[in-house]
Amino acid sequence: MGLRQEYQALYDSAFIACTHIERAHPAGVLRAFLAEQVREDLRRRENAVDSADTSGDVSDDFAALARIVTEYERLCRAVFSDLHHVHRPEPPWRVLAPGRAAVRAPLQVRRRRPVYALRVRADVAEQRGLVWEFQVFQRMDGADDTTEVVTGLLPHGSRDAEAAWDRVLPEWCDELDYGFQALGLDVSLPLSPGPRS
Repeated sequence: MGLRQEYQALYDSAFIACTHIERAHPAGVLRAFLAEQVREDLRRRENAVDSADTSGDVSDDFAALARIVTEYERLCRAVFSDLHHVHRPEPPWRVLAPGRAAVRAPLQVRRRRPVYALRVRADVAEQRGLVWEFQVFQRMDGADDTTEVVTGLLPHGSRDAEAAWDRVLPEWCDELDYGFQALGLDVSLPLSPGPRS
């Protein structure tokens, strides 16, 4: 088996491993979000070994695939525990892709609380800055009518996050602020968001 075939075998196995990780540690309404993000990370590495010049580069490419799967397993295990295990500290925002995606899953045992996901990506089409999407899942069954999605823009060179602030409750704004911090983004959010009277 050649190098390319070996890398392809590991690449294919990484997708299979992610499926088994998701079955072992179900993340409720966050499952689709997490699954999409990790598979996007894997797809970015699909042809990485093709540009390897040294044995060190090859080693790095193989290790990167393995690391994505290992970190995903840790994250799914932590999110599952955040949702279901009592007698733990309040869970933090958990980063799936540094600078790009994070989730927060408060405990759901004694009472139902919103679950949050934040995704940030470059605005490739218009090159205006970073586009962000903040999802608030108000029910663990993921019913569309109880899931709020707020999108916004972080323009180049600005700390101000442009968004439809009339759709953001004050407690969600706090969570959004913590989500940006978890991703390492210094963003200035309004002090009084939420529906206007």
